[in-house]
Amino acid sequence: MLGIFATLKYVIAGGRINKSFGKVASMLNIKPMLTFKNGEVSMPGLATAYSKGADKTFDFVKNNSPIRDLAIVHSSIPEEAMKLRERLGAVFPEEKIMVAPKGPSVGVRGGSGVLLMALRRGD
Repeated sequence: MLGIFATLKYVIAGGRINKSFGKVASMLNIKPMLTFKNGEVSMPGLATAYSKGADKTFDFVKNNSPIRDLAIVHSSIPEEAMKLRERLGAVFPEEKIMVAPKGPSVGVRGGSGVLLMALRRGD
């Protein structure tokens, strides 16, 4: 799973990233990209806009082929989710990419403006 977060407020409060880093990133309007795998959180990169995050997400999907399932979850930004779905259609059948609004746990831990992409490899 790879996600882009519009605000770090909730990620900091949940203890997922360092408070000092969060304050600096917020001042610079940087959107962190976080990965979640087997309960571990890491930060593979930063983005200055959703479009830059979409570039990195596209590369992430492209480099993790073959893919069995692909889904996008968003928090109050359906237009960004649909743009990402369309773009990912170049490497995975667009009609098979599920898009859904966030659930309560994503809302509590990420707030508004979250864009998550999850994949399951087809090995």
